[in-house]
Amino acid sequence: MKIEKDAEQLYSQMITLLLSWQIARYTGKNQAGAVKKTARKLLNETKDAQTYETFKKIARCQSDFKVIETMQKCFDENKRLGYL
Repeated sequence: MKIEKDAEQLYSQMITLLLSWQIARYTGKNQAGAVKKTARKLLNETKDAQTYETFKKIARCQSDFKVIETMQKCFDENKRLGYL
């Protein structure tokens, strides 16, 4: 049961990042800034060390292009898997 709970939390956090990216894109706001801000907020909710490090890398990334590229790859892979 613990694995399912962790998977649900990770999926929820990933969707939150994707939503912040898409909302910023749609409204014409800074997409990378929105994703980084969301990643910083998710750091406080994350208990898994690997997920924490991933969000930390996103939140502190110097390249806005890399942040957007990561979100695009995440979106494409989830779409390919049928999650979205």
